[in-house]
Amino acid sequence: MVDLELGRRLELLAMRAMPSLHKEYYDGWWLRFSQGYTGRANAVTALDAGFYSLDRKITYCEKKYAEYNLPTMFRLTEISQPGNLEQALIERGYVLREGDGMPTEIQTAGIETQAIDTNPFNVQTYHRAHSDWMRALAVLSDKPVMAFSILGGMLSLIKQPVCYAMISDEEQPVAVAIGVAEERWLGIFSVLVSEAYRRRGLGTMLMQVLFNWGAEQGASRSYLQVMENNAAAQRLYAKLGYQKVYRYWYRVKATP
Repeated sequence: MVDLELGRRLELLAMRAMPSLHKEYYDGWWLRFSQGYTGRANAVTALDAGFYSLDRKITYCEKKYAEYNLPTMFRLTEISQPGNLEQALIERGYVLREGDGMPTEIQTAGIETQAIDTNPFNVQTYHRAHSDWMRALAVLSDKPVMAFSILGGMLSLIKQPVCYAMISDEEQPVAVAIGVAEERWLGIFSVLVSEAYRRRGLGTMLMQVLFNWGAEQGASRSYLQVMENNAAAQRLYAKLGYQKVYRYWYRVKATP
């Protein structure tokens, strides 16, 4: 059974931790728009049932996403409201979004601080999206160049304390991640480790850097998002004590 109160809280924390470029609140639903960068920042998050009919609300969403030249997409969870939303979407021709390794789990764990032996690597942390960190992210990810301009705009909207962590081997960046602290929670995003440096403990080191920073901000628990089919990440997070709270997946309006 999903803890509805916890799930709702984590949804709101994550939306604030990774803001979309534009957003609109409509009768219990959040509509988010970010020029197509990431699914969650370009989809409807249906937190509350609201008062309007489902047909009216879905039609409104389709109109708004068309205005942004984006496909209408819903980010669905076990706590999406109303409970018959997914069935209504299916009846309107919405299909599961492919190619994302869906569904994705939201997991939580307690935070434990400890000293880190970083040798022979160099660890740096920034409290803004420093150009060195952004370049490291570009090196480690397979996103197109234009995506980083969009991401930079999104990151500039974060209002909470934030930590951009980077691990380097001499001058070469080999791992990055983001931590955002709010309400005694630490949100962890964009965890990337160079394929050539995996299975060397860098994922654990990176997470511990963020745990230590988060504890300094008053956080006692953390949350993150991980694809169900990402076996390596699932093993790492399980070792750190993470457990699934709920899942999400996408349905998108099928094109004719």
